Amino acid sequence: MKTLLYSPIVLSIIVIVFSGTLINTPLQSVSITLNLILLAFLFCLLVKTVMGILFKNVKIKFSFPYLMLLGLMPILAAITANINFGQNLGSGLNAGYQFYNYLIIFYFYYYFKYSRNPINTLSNIVITLGWILLLFYYFLKVTMPDLTFEVPSYDGTTTYTYSIYLLNSYIIPWTGLIYLAMYKETSKLKHLLFFLLFISYQLATMHARTFTIALLCMLFVFFARELTGKMRLGFMAMIVVVATALFFLALNVPAVGEFFETKSELFADAVDAATGAEGEDASANARVSEVSIAQKYLQKNNYIFGVGNLKASTADKYLKEYFYASDIGLIGVVFTYGLLGLLIISYQLKFFFSKFSSNKLKFNPFLIGTAYYLLLQYINSIANGQFVFRIGCAFMLLSIIYYGSERLVIIRYTAPEKVAMD
Repeated sequence: MKTLLYSPIVLSIIVIVFSGTLINTPLQSVSITLNLILLAFLFCLLVKTVMGILFKNVKIKFSFPYLMLLGLMPILAAITANINFGQNLGSGLNAGYQFYNYLIIFYFYYYFKYSRNPINTLSNIVITLGWILLLFYYFLKVTMPDLTFEVPSYDGTTTYTYSIYLLNSYIIPWTGLIYLAMYKETSKLKHLLFFLLFISYQLATMHARTFTIALLCMLFVFFARELTGKMRLGFMAMIVVVATALFFLALNVPAVGEFFETKSELFADAVDAATGAEGEDASANARVSEVSIAQKYLQKNNYIFGVGNLKASTADKYLKEYFYASDIGLIGVVFTYGLLGLLIISYQLKFFFSKFSSNKLKFNPFLIGTAYYLLLQYINSIANGQFVFRIGCAFMLLSIIYYGSERLVIIRYTAPEKVAMD
């Protein structure tokens, strides 16, 4: 049974579902169904873990009281939404069901405990999925740029028409940063080129304003912390070559020039919106409006406990305005869970930095790349709050880093004959 539960097939499904790869695609309903099935399984693992802790034969090396406290957050948000808006508790709990994806940490605790070669297996799965998604998405966006498709809502009550523009996956940049970590280990040019190929997908195909800024911040940390003098020169030389090539193309190829002009206008509109001036970008203007809406309701209600979690399909019934909490990052988190909730959820950073600042990750490119991808997500979450609104992905990455580094140390410092058996 353990062999099946921690097999590459089940592991691949978990990575696809918890990374949100099928969200905003025609297969979204499939992803939601799989998510609910996996949540039932994770609750079983939770019960198993509780029993193991009581009988003192399970030590998850992670703050179990903190994990239980996280479980109260959707319940509290449902209650506050009921108090502030009159939304029934059932709808409030339904709105926050994805929050319980944080329980994925229990799966990876047992995965790294029972699997024979957990790190290499997981690394191969992520890289394979990354290549498949990158090539398939680029193919669709190049050959069918005007493609639209119907996506059912989370509760199945309605459908939305999405464009091919929205096709994206967390696995693609994750794979890119694994290749960047490989470059750190090997100094091979191909790994740096693969990093640039994967990381450029979101930059080339989407607005990616906050992603671009977060990426630059993350790369600065990687450059200063991970690379030696020789590798720094190689990295900088590659950046100069790529920048020069893009500058030449922008001057001589009209389509490339228009692309960079559009990108510069997007950043200009974002600056205008942030300074109070109305630009031409509806997305940036909408976020300014959403910040005002959040502040209005928080002032009216409570900053400490927030306003509550409203069901997406009926939120306009209560707010009567265009509003999505995830659009406005940490302000949206405070709107939903309050300052108290933000502090509780942000406590995950303690566990991340306890591993990130240690030397345990330096032995493996996959774990290094995963750690820097989670760092990228944390920085990016200032603007989009994804470490809360996609908490399953954040905790999947966190648990891989946390338990993967522990397993790596065990393998590294175990006698050679025992390592061979693993």
